[in-house]
Amino acid sequence: MAKMQIILIVILTILVLGAITIYLNLDNIWKMLYPLKYKNLVFKYADFFDLDPYLVTAIMYRESKFDTRALSPKGAIGLMQIMPDTASWIAQNLKIEDFQVDDLYDSETNIYFANWYLADLSHEFEGNLIAILAAYNGGRGNVNKWITENQWSGEVHKINQIPFPETQKFVSSVLSLYQRYLQLYEGE
Repeated sequence: MAKMQIILIVILTILVLGAITIYLNLDNIWKMLYPLKYKNLVFKYADFFDLDPYLVTAIMYRESKFDTRALSPKGAIGLMQIMPDTASWIAQNLKIEDFQVDDLYDSETNIYFANWYLADLSHEFEGNLIAILAAYNGGRGNVNKWITENQWSGEVHKINQIPFPETQKFVSSVLSLYQRYLQLYEGE
């Protein structure tokens, strides 16, 4: 009887240790699926503009999957998928005189511009994350129109009322990715 109890204790110990090992490896697998690429640049500019670096990373993941050469069918460029006209406007606001559209393929420029733009949207939309994300994707003018004309309230539980299906998907996806990044990395 005592021998059987020892065997059961050993088996249970092996099972518990195996479960812990699997759990820890799953965490590593999740981190491989959702990496923190460009971490130094993201954290540098997110901190400078008082943004959450995990939100910025979630947007970057959604926009380009960390591909500096990404080019959307509509012409958005680089890691954070910035439109050339928006980038030129950002450069003017940042008083960068020698800006060229191809500079958006540079990871630091792209991340810097995107963080500035997100901070600007945050100011305009008074920190309303849902409206900020919708404006990042669908344009600030559209979001202002939707809210002003009562087409959309800007509330998280009304994402399905955003008039552009692409923007609905973008906002939902970024929010989901943001939660994943917070779960995996916050507090490290």
